[in-house]
Amino acid sequence: MYNEQLEQLIDAALADGELTEKEKQVLFKKAQTLGVDLDEFEMVLDARLVKLKKAEEEKAASSAPKSNKFGDVKKCPACGAIVQSYQGICPECGYAFENIEANSSSRRFSEMLDKMTKEDEDKSTLKKITQTYAGVFTGKGNDTRIHAAIRNFPVPNTKADLMEFIITMKTKMSDNQSLYADAYRTKYKECIDKARMLFPHDKDLAPFLEEDKKMGWWKSKSQRTKMLIIGIAIWIVLLAIILPITLSYSSKDSKVKSESSKEITTALKTGDTQEAVKLFLASDETDKKLAGSIVDACLSEENLDNAMRVASAVEAKYDDIISTKLYDYCINHGEYEKAKGICQTAYFHEKYNGKYIKDVVVSLCEGGKKEEAERFLNIHKDEITKNDELGKPKKVIKEIASIIESY
Repeated sequence: MYNEQLEQLIDAALADGELTEKEKQVLFKKAQTLGVDLDEFEMVLDARLVKLKKAEEEKAASSAPKSNKFGDVKKCPACGAIVQSYQGICPECGYAFENIEANSSSRRFSEMLDKMTKEDEDKSTLKKITQTYAGVFTGKGNDTRIHAAIRNFPVPNTKADLMEFIITMKTKMSDNQSLYADAYRTKYKECIDKARMLFPHDKDLAPFLEEDKKMGWWKSKSQRTKMLIIGIAIWIVLLAIILPITLSYSSKDSKVKSESSKEITTALKTGDTQEAVKLFLASDETDKKLAGSIVDACLSEENLDNAMRVASAVEAKYDDIISTKLYDYCINHGEYEKAKGICQTAYFHEKYNGKYIKDVVVSLCEGGKKEEAERFLNIHKDEITKNDELGKPKKVIKEIASIIESY
């Protein structure tokens, strides 16, 4: 268009994509010496500068790698409005962005789960069964590894990633059929807590934080925790119903026993021992003190059978107080076989030491039956040897023999 020298100067001035004031003065001076119209020359320079910049922008756009990631979206291609990296629709004109990839955290999380699930599918049948039964007792589904992986996955720090991750966790934790719903719920709460800490006043995250507040205490609990709470509540209700009934019956039973005790005591005071025995056996009383009083009354009337029946009703064989009363009575009244039975079942039988044989021998000797006492000792020598816990049967036999000689 212009002579070669002027064109070279123009190219040199525009080589860096800028046109400085000094470069303009040089070009205008040269154009003036060549007789070029300066207004026309200025318009041509501006046009060439614009054309050069446009060419550079097109070149840069064509050479840059195409990406569909959220983070690379800066302007709406329809209206040119600035768009936040996490937005899928232009807030100005409503243009919907297509082919936008998931954020890096959500993508990595999904890839991790896919990989672990694939590993589970490749396991042997025996290992799957083992993990299934283990999950029943631990409450963590088929694979505790996946639970741990979900809970330990790092929560993203960037706003776009965090929003995407919250949505992902919320969707997954809402699936009650999922084996890992509890783990997703734990991770969701962690995301919400982090959002509150990092972006407390952010208007874009506000809906998520507000929704979490509205979720309430009950909805935020895991299915397992809900079942546990329901179980405890049922037990509390049952206790509230059953306990008063039980206490009522217990109170009635105590009242009945109290009334029967009064009747028995009255019968004893009036000397009607037979009636006292009858009332005691019919009332299912277990008061051993009262039973002891009845036994005393029976023995004072020499009614051993009734005394034995009352003692048996309160399992007196484990109570040496009542048993001793019966034993002593039997020894003193020559009821040696009955005394032996009491001795063998009573508490003091553990300290046997030839007691029964010694007591019978003394009783016989005091009754003037020395020869019968000697025969009794000879018959029961083996029993002394067998039952002497001190390991000195000869000494015990010698001691009893000396008692006989003393009479």
